[in-house]
Amino acid sequence: MILDLHTHTRHSHDGFTSPDELLAACIARGVGAVAVTEHDLPCAVDPAPFAARGIELIPGCEFTDANDAHIVGLFVRKGLPMRLPSEAILDHIRAEGGLAVMPHPWKPGSGFMAMGGDARLAGRFDFIEFINGGWRSGEHADSIVRLASEHGLRMISSSDSHKASQVGLCCTRIATAAKGAGARAALDNARQEDIEMLIDRHVLAKHGRRSNAVQRSAPYQALLPIIPPRLRRMVKLARYRAGAERHARPPNFERVDAGSSTW
Repeated sequence: MILDLHTHTRHSHDGFTSPDELLAACIARGVGAVAVTEHDLPCAVDPAPFAARGIELIPGCEFTDANDAHIVGLFVRKGLPMRLPSEAILDHIRAEGGLAVMPHPWKPGSGFMAMGGDARLAGRFDFIEFINGGWRSGEHADSIVRLASEHGLRMISSSDSHKASQVGLCCTRIATAAKGAGARAALDNARQEDIEMLIDRHVLAKHGRRSNAVQRSAPYQALLPIIPPRLRRMVKLARYRAGAERHARPPNFERVDAGSSTW
């Protein structure tokens, strides 16, 4: 079973993917289960079209805690107010019967560890992203492995996609999942040695999440505060709909081992 456990649709403030595009991308990339984890919003995507194609839609949410760190809850259907203490978010995920993921742990501005998260809470997570499509673990790879080992976390790979072309560029394969078993059973029963972390390196280099030279330029940054956010959003959506990033290609996966310096 191949799973992408961290994706966003256009319901997120910075997402672009429509539900139809998400479904088409999962089909193209062979993703058997996909988690929709909007920013501080419960999943609003209808699972029926996915189920009709044999794909499991996992409801989830990417919560923002009081330190602006992100915490992903899988199999969670109810949202929360933004910026609650991380303990309250983890309590909520457990009360919902969900699974907790620490995404992009040392990513500046949103990683749980980067934003001063209490390492003593690490044991309350079930999974940690070693690979995230929007952030390279790089120098923190050894720290992720060590944190996972110390607290019994299982390391996974997720796309953190915001556009259809990014869906499944980084994903997790559980080779031991029984045929016909659901994603929850596969995740509950998977040991680290059962988990394969996959990336499509070539397409990730072309369509992965990153800012371009224009967006990083001083004139562009100076204009941002002047342009109303709603107008910026409309322009970005129009550009997305007119471009090629609405579509996903068949995958060319390679496996990345935990602690690899190549990611």
